[in-house]
Amino acid sequence: MSTRMERPLVIGGTGFIGFNVVLSLVDRGYQVRATRRESSVALLLRKQKAVEKVFADLADPDSLAKAMVGRDVVFMAAGHYPRYSVDAGRNVAEAVAGVRNVLSAARRAGVRRVVYTSSVTTIGWPAKGRGSRPANEADRWANPPRDSAYFMVKEAMEAEMLSAGGGGGPEVVAVCPTGCLGEYGYKSGTGFFILALAHGLLPYWVDGPVNIVYARDAADAHVEAADRGEPGSRYILGGHDVSAGLLMREAAKRLGVDPPSEEKPLLEAHASNLALEAECARTGKGRPVIPVEFLDMMRFGQPFDSSLARRMLGLRTTPLKGILEKTIGWYEGNGFLKKSGKGGNPSINL
Repeated sequence: MSTRMERPLVIGGTGFIGFNVVLSLVDRGYQVRATRRESSVALLLRKQKAVEKVFADLADPDSLAKAMVGRDVVFMAAGHYPRYSVDAGRNVAEAVAGVRNVLSAARRAGVRRVVYTSSVTTIGWPAKGRGSRPANEADRWANPPRDSAYFMVKEAMEAEMLSAGGGGGPEVVAVCPTGCLGEYGYKSGTGFFILALAHGLLPYWVDGPVNIVYARDAADAHVEAADRGEPGSRYILGGHDVSAGLLMREAAKRLGVDPPSEEKPLLEAHASNLALEAECARTGKGRPVIPVEFLDMMRFGQPFDSSLARRMLGLRTTPLKGILEKTIGWYEGNGFLKKSGKGGNPSINL
């Protein structure tokens, strides 16, 4: 069997990172197959005529195995996402079940390698404490944040994936992106924060450390990990260590809007939004504009060292100004930002 990727499959091809991985593969000339769920919004993926689209679901091992037939490398850019920071045990169980189904299907289909999209939240603080140095891939949580459903889910999924790699199954390489911004990201995460800022939906702002990477830079590193990543390893895909306040001000300047005037202490915002998410989960209605996992990323945020990914995977670092220009330019060009007619400020058109 060739050790070079020949026939890739992208699980989660309709998602933000997954779609960028699809585009990176297409640009390199690969014949790409991508999965989508029955409920997925697949407009962007449907426009990629050269990409083979198949239905598959993480809860359905047979659909996954069918999607993997004839594929040598699988990019798992999907996974259970806890909409609310409640019932961490149930969320972890569902997340790990999806990982096990992917690994089982990969074994059945004879897949050689899985490139797994993890999260930088799985990178722990250095032994001497947060901020003592930029954290790297060797840093693990001595005491994982048990009060964060998002952190617990990501930690459990990565552990399951890396522990099961090899041993008759596929090799596994984990890539850990930081906060991604770029084209095609509008439904959640950092991109929605920018859209909320544009629309004046942020009731206040909260400061804390964040790291921002251009989504296409992260996607290209995913593709390189298929051939150049060491089995069983993980790679931090980061870009710029900044504060959330700086990111907000730079984005507001580019958008031509005023940022919210009120700053709320991080722990106060976390407590109030945790209670709000519990109520939203109970009623099944809505979600805070600033979700708890975004606050968790700042609560436990720190500088990150991406030198390993730069050296091994050729990770690029697009300047922050360029990232914001590309992201907001795509929103403007695709109807997500429209002039309100009141002072010329843009608004969200979702």
